[in-house]
Formats: sequence, structure tokens, C-alpha cells
Amino acid sequence: LLSGIGPADELGTLGVTPVVDLPGVGTGFTDHPEVALPYRYRSDVPLGAAVLETVLHTDELELRPYTAPFADSVPGSGAAIPVLGVVLTRPRSRGRLIFDARDPYAPPLLDYGYLDDPRDRATLRYGVASAAHLLAAMGSVVDPHSVPTGAADVDDEWLAAHLGTSQHLSGSCR
Repeated sequence: LLSGIGPADELGTLGVTPVVDLPGVGTGFTDHPEVALPYRYRSDVPLGAAVLETVLHTDELELRPYTAPFADSVPGSGAAIPVLGVVLTRPRSRGRLIFDARDPYAPPLLDYGYLDDPRDRATLRYGVASAAHLLAAMGSVVDPHSVPTGAADVDDEWLAAHLGTSQHLSGSCR
């Protein structure tokens, strides 16, 4: 965009001389929204043995059981307990880059547009509720009190409060 390739009207407002008018540049990117459900192993489970060592796929969802705390494998992540990641793998919602007209060279704001499409919200709600039920059914291994309250009965507010990213952003330069 800053090189002059993108929507001419937007580039003009940023003080960038348009070279090629391509309205799709800077819009329409996707990312994989993810909700991480923390859990703890029961105290009588021997640690060191992988407990949930697979990824479950459906057509639009992926359940990622991270069997070790992120802090162990991703220094600085801050996550001190294991999580079951629920990922929307085929989102319909799209994002866009937003530049500050006062300083277009400042880092742009990423408007992910997560869950703008109601089908994305419904699918991720279903995935989170399914993951919570799965963890609850694993009571011999997982402490059922460690799963977040409300995860089994997800509404849009709960979902928005727990939404994160899988950091798979792509597609902003059509």
C-alpha cells in the first residue's frame, strides 16, 4: 500500500501517490481464530507421560491439545498450564489493514474481523462447547474444576472475551 499499490482513494487520503489502483489490497485477509481452554491434570496423573497426543480435525474445526504448558515450549508466552486449543480452520470472516492518516508509516491496525460472519461464531461456539465436554469426560485424567466456567454453554460474549489467534494471518495482497 505504501508503495502506491492499492485502492487509489484510500492511498490518496494517506498522502501516498497511487501507482496501480487495486481495491483488494489491504483487505480480505484471514486468520485462524483460536480459543484456548486451560485445564490441569488430576494430581494423581503421572507427569511426563503425554496424555493428549493428537490433533482432532473436522471440516471447519481443529482441537489442539497442547499437553505441556506453553511456557515450557514457547518462552515468554506466560501460559503456565496446558490448554486445549479450539481453532476455526476455514473462517468466512475477513480482515483489513487500517492506516493512520496522520502517520501512514506507523504500524497499521489489524482489524481481524474475527467472527463477523455469524456462521463462524456458531461453528466456534460449537467447537468450544465440544472441547469443554471432551475435557469433562476425561475426568480420570483432567481435573474437571480446571475447565473455564461457561465454556460448555458458550455465548457470543464469552467467546469474544476468550478469543485469540493461531497467528496464521494471510492474504492481504490480492
